[in-house]
Amino acid sequence: MITVHTGTMKILMLMMQKNNVRQEAQAQAEKAYDLFILWSKRTVYIIIATLLLLASCDFGTDTKTGSQYNGEVYAPSNIGE
Repeated sequence: MITVHTGTMKILMLMMQKNNVRQEAQAQAEKAYDLFILWSKRTVYIIIATLLLLASCDFGTDTKTGSQYNGEVYAPSNIGE
């Protein structure tokens, strides 16, 4: 017959509980890290797609009818006469 002291048994139980807590914490940390990487990638992809879309539209600038330089407006007409 094997006799185990109650103090030794308590220590063994605490060690087993501590290992279980560590394993659960490790699993939770790995899951959180995987989700962080997933959402980071998705965010970067959305930002790149948005920048490509804006670049294809010239970032919204109006180059055909927008503010174009007109030299006659700035030409001094009353100087030196």
